[in-house]
Amino acid sequence: MHGRARSECPNLTVLAAGQDLPTALGVAYVLEGSTLGGRFVLAKLPPALAALRGRATAFLDGYGDQTGARWQAFGQLVEAHGAADPDACVAGARDCFAALVTWLATHESAIVDRVARRMPLRPIETR
Repeated sequence: MHGRARSECPNLTVLAAGQDLPTALGVAYVLEGSTLGGRFVLAKLPPALAALRGRATAFLDGYGDQTGARWQAFGQLVEAHGAADPDACVAGARDCFAALVTWLATHESAIVDRVARRMPLRPIETR
């Protein structure tokens, strides 16, 4: 991403410096879980949106063919290090989801406007 686009997008902080490991694992659970969700969304794109595959949908591909294996490895990490305080893991995940929802709600119109400027909407052919 070039400097201009990065400066247009406000930062979202979901993890405070010095956060304990179980809470950080809860945050990471949400972020890593999105790699699985992205691949699911990508697989379900209707044929009419096939032209968007590739560059416009790269963020949905997660870690590509390694997504499943990396998710399993992450799960083992959570089991090994999050078991000490499962409540903190859950709290970290909930706080991360809440932060994402708040950030998206706060910046939704700016994000939609920016996307519309870069990718003008065109009619989608449905057959």
